[in-house]
Amino acid sequence: REMPNLTVATPTGAFYVLPEVDHYFSKKSKGGAPLTDSTAFCVALLDETGVALVPGEAFGAPKAIRISYAASRETLSTALGLLKQFLA
Repeated sequence: REMPNLTVATPTGAFYVLPEVDHYFSKKSKGGAPLTDSTAFCVALLDETGVALVPGEAFGAPKAIRISYAASRETLSTALGLLKQFLA
């Protein structure tokens, strides 16, 4: 909820969240990659930060990315920090 321009519902029992990132779809990443959809977003995020997320298209949520929180707090904190830098 601290990241700019993300919309995310509070999970109700799953181990993942699907924040909507479509605000960024008309933009380019800091590395110059066009962020045209959630797949392009995830590829650019992986290429530029090493953080691997899943495009929302695979889950019927084309505006979103899938973040699993079935990981350690340290891993999540690092990954979310890198995602926040990617969005800045």
